Amino acid sequence: MRTIKQPSKSAISLPCGVSMKEYNTPIGTVTVVCSNGNIINLFLPRQKVKTNVETDTEKAKKLKWDIAEDHTQNTAALTAAGEWLNAYFDGKKPSVHYLPLSLAGTDFMLSVLRLLLEIPYGEVVTYGELASQISSMRGIPQMSAQAVGGAVSRNPIPIIIPCHRVVDAHGKLVGYSGGLDIKTKLLIHEGVDISRYHII
Repeated sequence: MRTIKQPSKSAISLPCGVSMKEYNTPIGTVTVVCSNGNIINLFLPRQKVKTNVETDTEKAKKLKWDIAEDHTQNTAALTAAGEWLNAYFDGKKPSVHYLPLSLAGTDFMLSVLRLLLEIPYGEVVTYGELASQISSMRGIPQMSAQAVGGAVSRNPIPIIIPCHRVVDAHGKLVGYSGGLDIKTKLLIHEGVDISRYHII
């Protein structure tokens, strides 16, 4: 069984009541952020976790350390996220439905995120297929695949909300915030035959 290692506390500051933890995974270090007992963000290796302390004074360093400590209400959520990542990268198919995810955004954004959560492990869908599902749900003639792509690109909790399972209608692997190399690795990990797709 592969174990996701947890590095020591990061010197990144977060608003009061928000906690984060880093996990070393086969694709690099990912950072999970929780607030009020819910998972609100997952940052991929090349994504920068924004800070609210920019100075490098001793006082700022201490503030960074204090705020980055796990708040009790977030400990369970961070633990659950770590266990999920551990199972996922161990080749299992963990359910996301027991995770305390906090999703925010417009009705359209939330509709897209919920559809992403329903894409099965090891399968892919196109932006157009998602657009068709949303238009059907809303009772409208059609929905722009481009608009859906924009919402997918703003997914705040990648991997767990599997936006990497969305591909272009023409068989292209496009539009992944963490980089197409990571998207490719995730799909290969899930057993997807990527030889069918063009990486651009």
